[in-house]
Amino acid sequence: MKRFFLIAAALVIAGVGGKSIFVPTETVTAERETNRVANVTAGAHGRQVTNYATVISTNYVTNTVYDLSPGLTNLLSRGKQVASDLPAPWNWIGTSALAVTTGVLGGIARKKSRQAALVTPLIAGIETASNNADVKRSIRNHATLAGVQDRLHVEVKRLTGSPAQ
Repeated sequence: MKRFFLIAAALVIAGVGGKSIFVPTETVTAERETNRVANVTAGAHGRQVTNYATVISTNYVTNTVYDLSPGLTNLLSRGKQVASDLPAPWNWIGTSALAVTTGVLGGIARKKSRQAALVTPLIAGIETASNNADVKRSIRNHATLAGVQDRLHVEVKRLTGSPAQ
């Protein structure tokens, strides 16, 4: 049984080609907001003049979604074809194993996508908060200990458009 799992793991690694099993895909959507703003000024003879202006602002939201890599998708498709060609007791066992594997990988991809969705508002909240120096210092220390400070710095720069402190 151990051999079977080792062979399956080797096939997955070979099918992916040593690359990541999950591929991040970024989608950028524009969200428009229109507001009508009143500007009250003092006019001639003590009267007030009200001018209205329409302000249109566009916010760009980036979402990261993780999908299975094309190599792994092709490998699972080939595995399905091979499993369906096997004799009677083994074809449903192989197909069931592929179904479980696909379900587990889909669940992992969904979890990674949900975690990635938290990063943007978290960084935006920290950057716009007043008196955030202590929080930034603490995050930088924890990221350095975890070995991800360089990646975090690049991500903060990308999301805020300014150098991270």
